Amino acid sequence: MLHNKVVSRLSRDDGGDSESNSIQTQRMMLQKYAKDHGFPIFSEYVDDGVSGTTFERIGFQKMIEDIEEGKVSIVICKDLSRLGRNNAMISFYTEMFFPDRDIRLIAIGDGIDTAKGDNDILPFKSVINEYYAKDISKKIRSARKVQMQNGQYTAHVAPLGYIKDPQDRHKLVIEEQGARVVRRIFELAASGLGTGKIARQLNDERIPTARQHWEFANPDVHWDWNYHPDIPACWKSSTVRNIITNRTYTGMFVGHKYTTKSFKNRKVVKVPESEWIEVPGVHPVLIDEKTWELAQRVLKIKQRANNKKHENIYVGFLKCSDCGTGLSLKYTPAANGSHIRGFMCNRYRSPALSNGLKICSAHYVSEKVLEQALLTSIRKFAEAAKANALHANNDIAPFKNILNDMYAKDISVKSRTALRTKARKGEFLGAHAPYGYLRDPSNKNRLIINPETAPTARRVFDLVISGLGFTAIAKIFNAEGIMSPGDYAKQLRQKPNDGEYVRKYKWAKETLCMLARNQMYVGDMVQCRKRSESYRTQKIQWNKKEDWIIVEGTHEGIVSREIYDRVQRIIDGRTRIIKKKDEPHLFSGFFYCENCGNRMAHHVRSGYGDYFSCGKYRAQGRQACSSHHIKVDTLAGIVLADIQENVHLIEADEEKAIRQLEAKKCADEEKRLSTSAKELAKQKSGNPKSTTELKRCTRTMLPENFPIIYSKLFCRIMKKKKWNCGIPSSV
Repeated sequence: MLHNKVVSRLSRDDGGDSESNSIQTQRMMLQKYAKDHGFPIFSEYVDDGVSGTTFERIGFQKMIEDIEEGKVSIVICKDLSRLGRNNAMISFYTEMFFPDRDIRLIAIGDGIDTAKGDNDILPFKSVINEYYAKDISKKIRSARKVQMQNGQYTAHVAPLGYIKDPQDRHKLVIEEQGARVVRRIFELAASGLGTGKIARQLNDERIPTARQHWEFANPDVHWDWNYHPDIPACWKSSTVRNIITNRTYTGMFVGHKYTTKSFKNRKVVKVPESEWIEVPGVHPVLIDEKTWELAQRVLKIKQRANNKKHENIYVGFLKCSDCGTGLSLKYTPAANGSHIRGFMCNRYRSPALSNGLKICSAHYVSEKVLEQALLTSIRKFAEAAKANALHANNDIAPFKNILNDMYAKDISVKSRTALRTKARKGEFLGAHAPYGYLRDPSNKNRLIINPETAPTARRVFDLVISGLGFTAIAKIFNAEGIMSPGDYAKQLRQKPNDGEYVRKYKWAKETLCMLARNQMYVGDMVQCRKRSESYRTQKIQWNKKEDWIIVEGTHEGIVSREIYDRVQRIIDGRTRIIKKKDEPHLFSGFFYCENCGNRMAHHVRSGYGDYFSCGKYRAQGRQACSSHHIKVDTLAGIVLADIQENVHLIEADEEKAIRQLEAKKCADEEKRLSTSAKELAKQKSGNPKSTTELKRCTRTMLPENFPIIYSKLFCRIMKKKKWNCGIPSSV
């Protein structure tokens, strides 16, 4: 069964089309589509009010997480813009991420279904969606800029000392309680105090902080302050400095001081002061111009002297990961008399910032370690920028990328078509000739017999006809020292000055089986058996046998067609011969591998004793499963203890014991039942004669057979081992 998920998103990027793109409308459309096409919905993921230009959305990230865990095979959305409006990211997910994980993408409104074609229109749709978001962003920026030029206040909250006018949210009015604090700060600054001393004095006077005033003046605003919950509110030097340098208090509107890098990159950056928008006299004056200018001169004079005469290039950039306070420069004396430069949490270093409480820790880092980490990061981003020279403001770049991508796709299609044409002519296209053949020196697309290895290939067919299995043949070849195909190919490519070749591989039954199954040994050219998923990924998949290109009689055969057909019949009819025993082991048929669900097989090893191991691992090796072996004595002890425990439960309360036993095994039995049902369906389609046997195996795994399983085990144990189980005869 396919597991599907539907994706819905609504954001401000969608402009006035919010009604048709509402979450409810999208959900109804997607549910109807899934129902009409017989797609069961695994889950719905919604991002409401989040821009499509970012892919750090909660719903989207949850979807990616489920895809990584293999829970989903189809993603359905209303149209491609619901997935996102960032062309680079959409290209990554639709061309790389989804195909690598075999995810089918359906965008209903755009007519996109990756299972039905290459969807050449998808890249152009993605670019158009991105330009739509870019156009909306430009219009919003332009509208806000016009508002700023008219002196309308557009920030989210008002500065300390003001509140937004209830009659006009774009105007400011004085909030007297906060205004008194602002006047006090400017008064202290004009008297000659620095920002640090002003902050300490405000804390000593227990004056509420700017944050506390804002919360009082704006009760309807939901705050998300990134502060340590145990740290009491206190004034800081940076807060005081921001208030003193704010020209808003002189009655002037100052806007466009900060902006984001682009509509896709929400990082906030400072705007040069020459580009600020200033409109004088638009709201009440809190601080006169003379006092404000005097405070600015004091700020320039009151600078802390650097006694060490070394510039601190990291000032303002380093923040404590716990409390958010800046890291300050610290000199630590060394043994040789010098000083080691490092950085430490300023809140930890200055208890006054925490009202005397040691709330944070030092978080000390040396300058050398910091420089090394910074250089590593710079190199990383420099390499990324060099590899992908996509600039946010380059309008033509997305189209260039699409054209380059389409060119690569076109070249790939033409190359595949040319190769398939050659394959239909019987020309050999492989990188290496099959074992037993060589490329013709005069025509590299033609095969000739290799007199050195052809006898070995012919011998494989003769040994199979004689009745030997591939494992036995592999042992014979390895014992005789015959070089395996892998070693022979590497030896041919080895250069003369590399010395004598050292063998690395041995003959294996899988190699011999592939050789015996290869139709090319009768003189037929068999190609296009495998293919890569797309020109973007090199993941290899097997083609269906009917899609193989087979051209008969293109080269000399190593074996006759009669011998080849006879070998195929032997391989198809070969069954495993099992030695008949007097009776099965008492635990046989009752234990299964926890990982793959196959039965645990009984074995006897000299010096080790009886044990059970995973049957699939035994047959197919490590690639199929792991051994999961357990000694019979250990297993018997566990089963006996379990039986004794259950008997005592039955003696105490039979009905309660049965309910507990059924509940205890419910999860494991359901898992085994599911595995058995899948195998049953698979075997039914491939071999109808095995239906009866599979039904019998499945019934032994049903939860309702649980008491019967225990009774059978109990009888076998009592008969075989005659253990003293401590079970009353009545039971």
